[in-house]
Amino acid sequence: MHDSIVGSRFHARVQEHTREHGRAAVVPVITGAAYRVGTSTFEADPYDTLVPGFVLR
Repeated sequence: MHDSIVGSRFHARVQEHTREHGRAAVVPVITGAAYRVGTSTFEADPYDTLVPGFVLR
């Protein structure tokens, strides 16, 4: 269970144990509710020397 600072609550459980690419893994099940409260736009200046080493994920 995860309780956020704004009062939302999420429950997680392991549905199944498995292997992926030869490594132990799990299939999680997560329940709860979330609401979109904002958006962000990232732009990179092509002349900025930091751009080649900056990753947006």
